[in-house]
Amino acid sequence: MGIKRQLEEARDSGLFITDESLRILACDAGAVSIVNPAQPQSVAPGSPLPAQLAQALNELPAAEDTRARTVFDFGGAKYVVRVYALRGNPGLANTPTLAIHLDRTDSDHALDERINELIEQHGLTPREQQTLRYLVGGLSTTEMAKRMGVAPNTAKALVRLLRVRIGASTRAEILARVLSRQTTHEPQPRRR
Repeated sequence: MGIKRQLEEARDSGLFITDESLRILACDAGAVSIVNPAQPQSVAPGSPLPAQLAQALNELPAAEDTRARTVFDFGGAKYVVRVYALRGNPGLANTPTLAIHLDRTDSDHALDERINELIEQHGLTPREQQTLRYLVGGLSTTEMAKRMGVAPNTAKALVRLLRVRIGASTRAEILARVLSRQTTHEPQPRRR
């Protein structure tokens, strides 16, 4: 794949993980190429989220659930900005964190494709697929349990099983794999 094609793909989608003060904890090359392609070194872990993106997030209406969405223009291209509140991330000292996903406005279908790729790669059961879709949809474990008609502890177990099947150590890592197209981990065998 040529460099020009890689740059075009990088600008299609990007992911930031930030703390509650919008300080960058992690980001991928796609996110950097979208918000500041001219000075990529200025967008790095430990730095504040670029002002243009922070302003877009501040304009979001307060959401009752764990996610929010808006459309914003970066360098002449429109992007869907999805914000997910990540809760209970033991790897981050249980601090409130946000996953901020940037995706071209014509790529809602692309997100479904990435979910389907992950489902196919890991051979997920229908219940695991449902759990994955709810997780990507930003639902908390309690909200998942209500929609699935199961006890909260069962929903927790389903998320834990999904993490094992996909080879992720946290919910945030599952989300990052879907949003960043990182689906290269070997599928986990099903217990019989």
